[in-house]
Amino acid sequence: EAEAIEALINAGFLKENIKVNAKPDSKIPVEKAIGTEPAAGELVPATDKILLVMSSGEEDIMVPNLVLKTKEDAAKLLDGVGLEGQMTEEHHDSIPAGRVISQETDYGKYVDPDTVIKYVVSLGPVPVEKVKIPTGLAGKSYSSVKAQIKNLELDVTEKYAESTTYDEGYVVSVGGEG
Repeated sequence: EAEAIEALINAGFLKENIKVNAKPDSKIPVEKAIGTEPAAGELVPATDKILLVMSSGEEDIMVPNLVLKTKEDAAKLLDGVGLEGQMTEEHHDSIPAGRVISQETDYGKYVDPDTVIKYVVSLGPVPVEKVKIPTGLAGKSYSSVKAQIKNLELDVTEKYAESTTYDEGYVVSVGGEG
């Protein structure tokens, strides 16, 4: 800035008539001159007011709302405004797989163009492990069947039934068997 003001003074303009303003510019580095008003090369009286426009660097970018967008749409939104994204994935009970659960930087916030926006995409609910219940449990003692089912890390619900085939304390049938 000082160099640009000095160049204008050396060209014959009065220091008190030089006003400095900053403007975002992605091509011109911070604190370098973008130009003047009136434009360089115009013939004007030395007593005219001159506006010196300096670069404030790249303009901050507003972070878009990514939550509940598909991971593809989230990537497109970030790319569209010139931001880079960093996606991770985790399971979520209510947000469908492939949709954004959360983002680290709040939407609507203005950030530097080189800010990486971190966001989390749902893998859907944690898969339920299926266990095959053994066959041939009918006719065995309730205590041995209960132990076998507990070893599979399942809960046992007992229901009493009359049987002409098996004695009391023996299993008549198992739901979900096979």
